[in-house]
Amino acid sequence: MEIDNNYLFRDVSIKFPGSVHDATVFKESGIFENHILNIPEFIKLVDNKEIPFIIQGDPAYPLLPWLLKPYTGHLTPQELLP
Repeated sequence: MEIDNNYLFRDVSIKFPGSVHDATVFKESGIFENHILNIPEFIKLVDNKEIPFIIQGDPAYPLLPWLLKPYTGHLTPQELLP
């Protein structure tokens, strides 16, 4: 149960009782199912490269064109340098 900035109570159910993997919950979410409507087709020019609007996700989520997740592999010392 949450209370929003207008002092309205919000009861949010994600349909999964108990322990469910984050990726399963994400794949059943409105953001995932309706990403075409929810993710703007916004492009920003950075150093002459077109960068689309992207959401940063949890490492458990799938890597998608509109969803980035942290890199969980190992980098060499050369890769760590800027």
